[in-house]
Amino acid sequence: MLIIEAIWIDDEVLDKIEGKHGLKYQDVEEALMSSDERCFRRVGGDQIKAYLKTLAGQHVIVFLTHIDDGIWRINSARKMDPKERRSFKQSKKG
Repeated sequence: MLIIEAIWIDDEVLDKIEGKHGLKYQDVEEALMSSDERCFRRVGGDQIKAYLKTLAGQHVIVFLTHIDDGIWRINSARKMDPKERRSFKQSKKG
């Protein structure tokens, strides 16, 4: 089980998430810290792909790298595409 106690994000990534991908940082943070609808997959090296549903109902993917016990760095975040959304829904059923 992945434990997230704190997250870190740099200004460039924050600008990209909010500007290019149209996500609010507060929604991403809230989904990471408290969403019941989430799934984590390792995607290579130390990076984790988090499939999340925000409290507002948006389906998002967040790429994370482990920094220290319970502390994670957000590398990127974006809305799920339809294929990813179907995969996420399937993972919750099984």
